[in-house]
Amino acid sequence: MQEVKSAKEIILKLRKVEVLLNQGKTLRLSCREVEMPNHTYYKWRREYGGLSMDQAK
Repeated sequence: MQEVKSAKEIILKLRKVEVLLNQGKTLRLSCREVEMPNHTYYKWRREYGGLSMDQAK
């Protein structure tokens, strides 16, 4: 797995997971597709979920 370095990258990954979830995929499969463990998704969503790209700077 790649290491994510910036808040922008985290927000992009969270958005990708949300798109996959809205397409009907499970959380487990969605996280696997973006190379992120499930527990990391929950942690990042709690920390960065409400931020826009401008706020992440």
